[in-house]
Amino acid sequence: MTELLKRTFAARKAEGTAAFVTFVTGGYPTKDATVDIMLAMEAGGTDVIELGMPFSDPIADGPAIQDSNTIALNNNVGYEDCLQYVRDARAKGLKAPVLLMGYYNPIIAYGEEKAVKDAHEAGANGFIMVDLPPEEAIKFREICAKEDISYVPLIAPSTSLARIKFLASIADTFIYVVSKMGTTGSSANVAINTSLPSIISRIREYTPVPLAVGFGVATRAQFETVSDAGADGVVVGSRLVSVIRDAGSNAPEAVRAYCAELTAQGQPRQVQAQRPASAVSPALPVPESNPLAGDSLKVTEPTVLPARFGAFGGQYVPEALVDCLVELEQAHKAALADPEFWKEFEGFYGYMNRPSKLYFAERLTEATGGARIWFKREDLNHTGSHKINNAIGQILLARRIGKKRIIAETGAGQHGVATATVCARFGMECVVYMGAEDVRRQALNVFRMRMLGATVVPVHSGSKTLKDAINDAMRDWVTNLSTTHYLVGSAIGPHPFPTIVRDFQRIIGREIKSQMAEIKGKLPDAVVACVGGGSNAIGTFYDFINEPGVRLVGVEAGGEGVDTKHHSATLSLGVPGVLHGVRTYLLQSASGQITETHSISAGLDYPGVGPEHAWLKDSGRAEYIVATDEEALRGFRMCTQLEGIIPALESSHAIWGTVQIAKTLPKDHDVVMCLSGRGDKDVEQISELLPGKWAEKLDWHIALANINTRISYFPTAIVFPNTAEDVQKYVKCGAANGVATVGRSGGHSYASYGVGGKDGALVIDLSRMKALSVDDSGSAKIQTGNRLGEIAEKLWDNGQRALPHGVCPYVGSGGHTAFGGFGPFSRVAGLLHDHVTSAEIVLANGTLTTASATQNQDLFWALRGAGASYGIVTEWTFSTLPAPPTVISYRVDYNTVVLTVQQAKELLKSWQKIALSAPDSLSVICSIGRALPIGGPDLYLDFRGTYYGTKAEFDLLSANWSSIYSPGNFTHKVNNWYDGLVALSGPLSTSEPEASINFFAKSIFTKSAVTTSQWDRLFDFIGKEGFDVDVDWFIEFDRYGGGVSKQAPDFTSFAHRDAVISFQFFAGITPDPFPADGVPFLNKLAAVVDPKPKAAYANYVDPTLTPAQWKSQYFGRHYPRLVSIKRAVDPKNVFRFPQSIGLSL
Repeated sequence: MTELLKRTFAARKAEGTAAFVTFVTGGYPTKDATVDIMLAMEAGGTDVIELGMPFSDPIADGPAIQDSNTIALNNNVGYEDCLQYVRDARAKGLKAPVLLMGYYNPIIAYGEEKAVKDAHEAGANGFIMVDLPPEEAIKFREICAKEDISYVPLIAPSTSLARIKFLASIADTFIYVVSKMGTTGSSANVAINTSLPSIISRIREYTPVPLAVGFGVATRAQFETVSDAGADGVVVGSRLVSVIRDAGSNAPEAVRAYCAELTAQGQPRQVQAQRPASAVSPALPVPESNPLAGDSLKVTEPTVLPARFGAFGGQYVPEALVDCLVELEQAHKAALADPEFWKEFEGFYGYMNRPSKLYFAERLTEATGGARIWFKREDLNHTGSHKINNAIGQILLARRIGKKRIIAETGAGQHGVATATVCARFGMECVVYMGAEDVRRQALNVFRMRMLGATVVPVHSGSKTLKDAINDAMRDWVTNLSTTHYLVGSAIGPHPFPTIVRDFQRIIGREIKSQMAEIKGKLPDAVVACVGGGSNAIGTFYDFINEPGVRLVGVEAGGEGVDTKHHSATLSLGVPGVLHGVRTYLLQSASGQITETHSISAGLDYPGVGPEHAWLKDSGRAEYIVATDEEALRGFRMCTQLEGIIPALESSHAIWGTVQIAKTLPKDHDVVMCLSGRGDKDVEQISELLPGKWAEKLDWHIALANINTRISYFPTAIVFPNTAEDVQKYVKCGAANGVATVGRSGGHSYASYGVGGKDGALVIDLSRMKALSVDDSGSAKIQTGNRLGEIAEKLWDNGQRALPHGVCPYVGSGGHTAFGGFGPFSRVAGLLHDHVTSAEIVLANGTLTTASATQNQDLFWALRGAGASYGIVTEWTFSTLPAPPTVISYRVDYNTVVLTVQQAKELLKSWQKIALSAPDSLSVICSIGRALPIGGPDLYLDFRGTYYGTKAEFDLLSANWSSIYSPGNFTHKVNNWYDGLVALSGPLSTSEPEASINFFAKSIFTKSAVTTSQWDRLFDFIGKEGFDVDVDWFIEFDRYGGGVSKQAPDFTSFAHRDAVISFQFFAGITPDPFPADGVPFLNKLAAVVDPKPKAAYANYVDPTLTPAQWKSQYFGRHYPRLVSIKRAVDPKNVFRFPQSIGLSL
């Protein structure tokens, strides 16, 4: 079988031309198309065919071949099918040699000897294994030689001379030469590597074996360039895959025509350019059929550090990566032996917050009733997890080898944040790859990375999780080796990465050992850690491996249960295989394809594990148990409620496992658990997961929580629709049963109206409905599950669009829009609901309808000002605005000044003058309140806002404020729109209300400036009673007018377009119960400003108002019309709460 390959290359050489080698993925584009495509290749002039064996994770391939692998696997094509394609093609007359090309793991799964034997019997001529290292290649070559099957090695531009010599020695027919660094791919517009002639000459110094050159060939001109560079064969793969994709059912003919074009079929083949005579004779002869005897040939460059842990580890990587790994390994070995390196590393302990604390979990221990439980508090490290240990170490290594660009993969986002942090600290470029699913569930960490200056690349292939992020990171690395260091985050990947990560993480176990000795005078009886890739676990275990009295326990992610397919229990249920450059335990199919995994925690959602863990399992030194999603959530809840520590979901698995182990041990034993990360990143995900089955299973009904814990109600049910059709079903159910039905968009109602405002309501929680799209005209369709911060972030990402909404990022868009929607930009652009062009709404009879200026006009008017009373709006359509190019955020605070009541009054009077004369482009917010701690005699005061214009305009405007801000601290910053919002509100991706507190709030609008007598009454009252009440209180003043008042009074049902100043009065306390005098105090505080207010803001809802008061103050003269519309669309008053529009005046 090897002889046919030799004859093929020899025949082309005799003609003075290069052999044409083509590639097709088996089973692509359909399961039945491959044989006809192979025959078409030969008909078009192909000399040698490479038949791709589909693999789930083809890290060396570019997008075209990646996609073809995915499609083939979806067609259920595996290695046996590829062998059948060869048999069928031979039966139909195929004469060209066929090479089976792909990745090693499916061959391991099939059985190497059987794979080669069956390939020979099917009529294949050889193998090209993309990720087979030389150590394994010797064994595999021997198996091939026994069956007269060729093994074709690969050589890259980066391959060292010593390795070239070795690889040439095992080539029996030809060598595949990779023309460029990077993944497979071609373009007619990209030139062939100009260094190709020298690459070929360098190889020819060691062997006369034919050289076939691939990567980057798309056109006849490129074919000739490669041939003239001295190649004996030219390989075309990615372009052919694209030709097949574009041709559809006509693929065979399109392939034949393309091959004929490249080979100039029907024309005399172009004779290759005359090659210069070789300066030396080949160092090695052309191998005979079986030149290898046992282990007579050895790799000439052994690793300088142990590359394996028993049977696991190694370097199963594309040839292009090998020399870079050698360089990294040598740098790490030198660093290990260099005291100055460790001195520099330890110099960052203050930055990292090391040593981390060893904390006795007293209440958890008490609740468990067994051994003492200790937490190694890696969650308190800088960036919130153990990941900073490795990030600092590797960034120092990267500096040693001169790499300026850093890439990383991340699952939960903790490693991405740590990498972005150290890159910011050392001034390096940072690119983080993250599965698109993980980007969704870890939005806060994505924001952190971007805030730190990193580029976050969502990966949409495969399961869109950690595995796929690693794939794309490795593709980036192989393309940019000369400038880039891959800062691997876990103890995975090819040697030396598992060793490097372990060496920087072992600080965890080393500190545990010394801290336990200091505190208890002994070693722990067990150490426990969660295991995904296994970095925190190997860091915890390593210093105890040679301490047989210490149990090492890893806790894997059991997902929905190990009796299902939805888990990440790699060590418990996996089998040995090769993935991401390393031999370890994997979750894979019988055919060697990597299976999709599941875990509630993104950081454990990985189908492999570090090779040292695989060795610890097989050797019996460590034990590995499983915690399911439910058990992890129980661990999360125990830690949160017993210790007041919110752990990462990854760590929560270890908490559950720790409790189970501690229960079985005596009370005088000690179990130390690595609390690897903090859980703030997971709070949003848990808030979305708990409603429904988890709330019931765990009896943990956080869904009932509202921002105001002073007022609690218990609904009949809380439902979480995913679609408008779901909302229709729930509304019909509520109406049929006579239950008061309310929508909840954000849970931010000051009076808990989001849960009904009284017991027994049906709450339709829209938090899962978060779709948002923007068309070319700037029209945005926004589902009402989006909170304001999410809207701002998504609009910015969709063409830098904007809307004039409020600045609290966690406020729901449903209520905010329905009752007005005022924010800093409103003085320029009006209220948020002024920009609504239509609304999709479910009415009381369950119908889904649209309200707009041309459809259901009365309802459209009512929805913009009193919308919650008429139905459940599932989607608003807004006419968005281009974001202002320049936004200047300013603040004047008096925190360093002790203000008397009189001083505060004079300052507020002065600021009112500025606010009243301010242009519409300036927003003005003033806050005054009681300085903390409660009991003090002082006031705090600040003024803040935003200017939408140029810095020069702002400087001119603010120059007139000098006499006012001189006692305080005046700061301002020029931002873009997005950063200006962040400056006012903090991270926009925040999706939950700030910590729930006990409070009471109310509002009034004034239709004119506050008079001197009103100021006097207000501050007299503050002086007399403002410091005696046991609550934290404040008043916030917002300047209205501008764009709000430019609309006609009846434009929407918002009744207060003539408002000049909005007062919000707020009194709160946490965590103590709300004092009895808190509500009366705040009501009196408001009354001294206006004893008989005529207007208030329905979004600052005040449950103490009488029906007559709230009807008048919220809706004014519009109330009768609103009642009329209510009677028409909701005659049975299905949508009701204490201050909803009713059926009577």
